[in-house]
Amino acid sequence: IKKPPGQSNQPNSGGYNLKDALGWDQGCFEKIQMAVHKLANAKLDTMKCYSNQDNKQLEKVYQSAERRYTDLQRYENHWPIHEMLKSYLK
Repeated sequence: IKKPPGQSNQPNSGGYNLKDALGWDQGCFEKIQMAVHKLANAKLDTMKCYSNQDNKQLEKVYQSAERRYTDLQRYENHWPIHEMLKSYLK
């Protein structure tokens, strides 16, 4: 599944709302988002923004999330996880 055009969490500026773009219900979205945040806390330096993270560690987060929630594997280039991490690691 391809990423929608624009940036997440900027629906009024040509972007999109991440939860709406994914089409997940609130409970599912929150559960996966919390799991991604937990993985970030365990594997990444949360004092650094997303763009300053180690790529190998980011890949570990992507793989761990996709193993736990196999539906995430359908999304091109891990974009939902990427967007959740970008929002979390500001």
